[in-house]
Amino acid sequence: LSGNSTFCQGQTSQLMATGAGTFRWSTNQTTPAITVAATGNYSVTLTGANGCTAVASQVVTAVSCTTASPTPTGCGSPANTLGGPLVVTGVTDISCATGTFRILTTGGNSQPVNFAGITGLSNVDPYNCVRMVDGPDLVRAINSPTSDVGSFNVRGMQINNGSSNSFSFDFKGYCTSTNPPSSTTTVPPSLTTSSPTPTGCGSPTNTIGQALVIVGVTDVNCATGAFRILTTGGNGQPINYAGIVGLSNVDPYNCMRMVDTPDLGNAINNPNSNVGPFDLRGVQVAGSTSNTYVFDFKGYCVSTNPPSSTTSTPPSSTTTSPTPAGCGSPTATLGQPLVITGVTDVSCATGSFRILTTGGNGQPINYAGIVGLSSMAPYNCVRMVDGPDLVRAINNPGSDIGPFMLRGMQVNNGTTPTFPFNFKQFCTGVARRANAEHVSELEVTVLGNPTLGESVEIVVGNTAGEQVDIRVSNGMGQPVSEQRASSVGNTARGQVRLGTSAGVYLLQVSTPNRTKTVKVVRQ
Repeated sequence: LSGNSTFCQGQTSQLMATGAGTFRWSTNQTTPAITVAATGNYSVTLTGANGCTAVASQVVTAVSCTTASPTPTGCGSPANTLGGPLVVTGVTDISCATGTFRILTTGGNSQPVNFAGITGLSNVDPYNCVRMVDGPDLVRAINSPTSDVGSFNVRGMQINNGSSNSFSFDFKGYCTSTNPPSSTTTVPPSLTTSSPTPTGCGSPTNTIGQALVIVGVTDVNCATGAFRILTTGGNGQPINYAGIVGLSNVDPYNCMRMVDTPDLGNAINNPNSNVGPFDLRGVQVAGSTSNTYVFDFKGYCVSTNPPSSTTSTPPSSTTTSPTPAGCGSPTATLGQPLVITGVTDVSCATGSFRILTTGGNGQPINYAGIVGLSSMAPYNCVRMVDGPDLVRAINNPGSDIGPFMLRGMQVNNGTTPTFPFNFKQFCTGVARRANAEHVSELEVTVLGNPTLGESVEIVVGNTAGEQVDIRVSNGMGQPVSEQRASSVGNTARGQVRLGTSAGVYLLQVSTPNRTKTVKVVRQ
């Protein structure tokens, strides 16, 4: 169960449950995600196809985000970043002796940022970006290599703007690995000297300065439950991988990670286990948190049946687990980014459809772990909703089921952008089509690319009169803007806002059944 535990009064927080089966919330809603607007303890019951149930809950608190408290000196985002998304980019002024550090942000709306409600930190003076752990016991824990204190999930919120990303700061890993002086440091001590990057880890030198991104895994060993994480970008500091659920926290700066127990080692090799994908991410001091890379270890081990000994590279799944007929990207597009371009062969009666892709590295594409869809035969591009209740829901105009967020991943290549497919709208809509394959691919033209401005005009062709949603994200995958455009005939036009900083932005243009992603460079 994930979602913000605190939010500003008058605003909302989204809670999301994951798993295969049907959902029933304490609010009587049956969708995987709900939006709450009041303080309370919210629970969800997940019922699997075999009738087994699991319950999770989360306390959510609405807090006051007043504008009466001015931003303390040394806090707030740089003026030239205001108007962009509120992002916690790192920490500095770290003192292991006092258990304090300063939070760095960019973007936002110039209102003071409220840092109350962060688990493990004091709530005193919530608008001060200098935060302190909540008591002397935690000060001792962050300085003890044998304590079980985990990372602090740092985030802030602003009235009329919402919450920032969650930045994972491993205070204990910092204090016990770098052995900083007992007094407050004005900048974090150099990790490259006292805690060097292990051999075979770190990003390629020519990518340093770009956004920190996990691009894939290699050296996958199903017998030992180990694999190596591959990255690009970052600031050159060692990358901390502690706090990944299901993986050991030993040697947190080593990119070679291992499952956390022998039971998990058995589970990733058992086709009948219920272990899900691992959500990989890394953080750098004075840097930022990477994207989340979803690695289906079990899907890899039970589908490719690799040898019991350590492999230097993953075994070829094109030989031991071939791409099913009718799946995979066109040969002419291989080597390009892996993108889901649409769906076809849609059957409302059976709740199935075929996912269309372009690009990738030629390896089979894994579709396991999509909320609401069955994870059976994960490398088959023909997917099916997870149970008869969902088949009924996609055919019921009055159901509250939302779009399915489709994505695929390849070993040594990474994850696709998310493609939203509104199955219910397809099955119940007035303009329903018998088969999505009769709809042409969207044509997206950016007028002026690269650009020097904060916005660009785009023209979308082949819209077939459908409503067009446009989402912009930056190179780290963080949302920048979102808008909707109406079609005039077979075309839609719109002025799209980019971020305030130079870099590469991704424009995802979607209709109910199609999507296309293009890159825009702001100089």
